Amino acid sequence: MKVITIEELEMVAKEFVDKNPGNAENVVGIALASCLNVDATCYNAAIQEQSIGIHYNVGKSVLDYVKNQADFAFVDGMVQMPKIPGLGVEVNRELVIEESKTPHSWKNPVWRHKDGSVAEW
Repeated sequence: MKVITIEELEMVAKEFVDKNPGNAENVVGIALASCLNVDATCYNAAIQEQSIGIHYNVGKSVLDYVKNQADFAFVDGMVQMPKIPGLGVEVNRELVIEESKTPHSWKNPVWRHKDGSVAEW
């Protein structure tokens, strides 16, 4: 296992985000890992939102871009702190590069209540 430097992480994320701007917030699980690290230092952090396995992740999910997926396993609504140095993410760089070759076509879903008002987003 190679520990990824912040410079390598930035390069991989930028490479993917430049070509897939609609998926920037969840790319390679970096957002989740970053939030977990911040949460660990905040005595009043009680809830961490995440989208693993959620219905709008069609085709790929947050952890598909991470090699150490088991480190982000939620059990009874809780997850352990990342175990490897840095943010705790071992990026699947090959998949990120491969995915960056195909532009995204994802659009935010528009959900509405029965009365026509916007739901969620």
